Amino acid sequence: MSGEPPIDHPRIRHAAIPDDAWLVVRGIASIEPETSRRQAELFRRRFEEWGRFGLSAFYARSDDEVLDIGEDRLEAFATLFVYRLADVIDAGLRSYRHSGARM
Repeated sequence: MSGEPPIDHPRIRHAAIPDDAWLVVRGIASIEPETSRRQAELFRRRFEEWGRFGLSAFYARSDDEVLDIGEDRLEAFATLFVYRLADVIDAGLRSYRHSGARM
């Protein structure tokens, strides 16, 4: 184990996610509906001090980018969910800019 202190909050992107972005979320909800819920609860436990639930996602701006993410980054998942960022925000959820390759 390294001597680095544990991370008590997720890394946040410094660049804004474009308003027209699509969020690509991994999952197998068609097989096991509780997958996203468990991911959100694990996020909350991992970052307890932050006090929020969360899901990791990538963002894309075209069909080709969604396909690239699915083939290159999330190939282990049989199901991906794609949501428009605007719809996520309209539903009352908040987007934090995770420091992944795209989100």
